Amino acid sequence: MVKNFILSISVLALLSIFLVIITSYIKDQQTKNKNGCELNIQKIISIDSKSVEVEIADNDFKRSKGLSGIKILNDKCGMLFLFDDIDHERTFWMKDMIIPIDILWIDNDKIIKIDKNVQPEPDATDSQLKLYSSDYSVDYVIELNAGYADRNNLKVGDEISIN
Repeated sequence: MVKNFILSISVLALLSIFLVIITSYIKDQQTKNKNGCELNIQKIISIDSKSVEVEIADNDFKRSKGLSGIKILNDKCGMLFLFDDIDHERTFWMKDMIIPIDILWIDNDKIIKIDKNVQPEPDATDSQLKLYSSDYSVDYVIELNAGYADRNNLKVGDEISIN
């Protein structure tokens, strides 16, 4: 009798854990489907009065990973790269990227450069990857879906605000 009771409790506990995991997974998938990308959205930024949801890359690991491996990115989401030291030129590459992107280089809350339709380089070794540089020191960088800058008529001097 006691063994059956313990077995029943164990089964219920396992079912509860399973339901929590499944519910979490479904909620995560609904969020991904709702915003149309595979990012962990943390902030909303305004780019020339248009809202974009962004995941924040604010440490070396997140910055080096960036959008690597992301398969879905639409005009409603992107990645915001924040830096501890702001007085430096920045360099990016397309290591392990699957999708093309636009790169916005931001200084004093204004776009100072746009690299458009930057393509993945799946067969390139690290030493062969093309480097994209800010040319000047920047406060932060935003990576968006390729073509976003053209579709939204972005230009150097447009303002960015982080809400």
